[in-house]
Amino acid sequence: FQKYIDMVSRENQLIIFDWSGTLSDDRRPVHQACVGMGLHYNVEPHHKFEDWVANTSASPQSYLKSIGGEADDAEVYEVYEKYFKDATARGMVPVMYPDVPMVLETLK
Repeated sequence: FQKYIDMVSRENQLIIFDWSGTLSDDRRPVHQACVGMGLHYNVEPHHKFEDWVANTSASPQSYLKSIGGEADDAEVYEVYEKYFKDATARGMVPVMYPDVPMVLETLK
């Protein structure tokens, strides 16, 4: 983060961050959502987190295709979102990266 902080000039009035994957690690609930989504579409997902990380794609739709599933993109996202909400409801929530408070305080 220090490299990024050094790049930001004091003249900036506003800095916008994407939360997911930038300020928080949401890979665990995303993995669970992808497992649920794969099973929903009757294709074999990567059950082990490490295997999923090594093989995951940029979107739920492309991940489903990569494991042999087919469905309408909008439908896939709805199914993925359902399983993501289920995972977070079970306590598997995104976790803020440890350096985030320091970065935000420094930028402030």
